[in-house]
Order: sequence, then C-alpha cells, then structure tokens
Amino acid sequence: MPLGIIDMVCKLVIMNLSDRFQDRTAFGAFAMCLPFAGGMIMLLGPQTNKGVLLFGCKSFPGRSSCVNLLITL
Repeated sequence: MPLGIIDMVCKLVIMNLSDRFQDRTAFGAFAMCLPFAGGMIMLLGPQTNKGVLLFGCKSFPGRSSCVNLLITL
C-alpha cells in the first residue's frame, strides 16, 4: 500500500474527528503517539525479521505531520 495514501487517510480521519469532537488536544496526542509506536515496533521486533521492520518503518512514521495540521487549523 502506498505510504502517501495511508498518510492522507490518517490526516483526513484525525482532522475530521478533532473537528467533530472539538478537541484537538486528545487527537494531537494520539497523532504524536503513532510515530513512537512505529519506532517501538522496529526497536522491539526481531532484527532478522525484515517484514516486521518494514511494517514499523512504513506504517507509522509519517503521521506526525497530523500534529502540524491540527495546530494550524
């Protein structure tokens, strides 16, 4: 799955939910935790299993830009 599509869907969903519930703090904290989760998957996963490392690298790291969008709105 292309990383750009995942990134765009995540941005749209988090921004939509933050507007719907009128609470940017909780959704901003959630968006900041996503890159941390990807880093922990890569750190704690077996280093010989390339699938786990690729999943941690490609699935979570670009979501910190959601925080920038939440702050600027």
